Amino acid sequence: TNTNKASNSSCGTSAPPTDHLPPCLIVCPATVLANWKLELTKWGYFSVSTLTSKDANEAIKTTGKGNIEILLSSYPMASRWCTELAGVKWSLIILTLILTLTLTLT
Repeated sequence: TNTNKASNSSCGTSAPPTDHLPPCLIVCPATVLANWKLELTKWGYFSVSTLTSKDANEAIKTTGKGNIEILLSSYPMASRWCTELAGVKWSLIILTLILTLTLTLT
């Protein structure tokens, strides 16, 4: 599982919170997965995992057990693993979009 415990020096806290909510699922275009992970690492103290084809089943199980606070997924991976993801009690599910603008020059 691809996990990352971020230090929260920029936010002034040195330890994770003692209260734990069920995990959060963030589904976004694959092109911004790394950016989401970077921002979560920069601004918080979260255990984060990214759903990949190599270890998807293990990542979902680990998240469901409460060992991962935020699971990041692309839309294709969330679709492929939707049955297993539905078995996790989520505190929050975030679906993000990126709009693509096409300019036609005449």
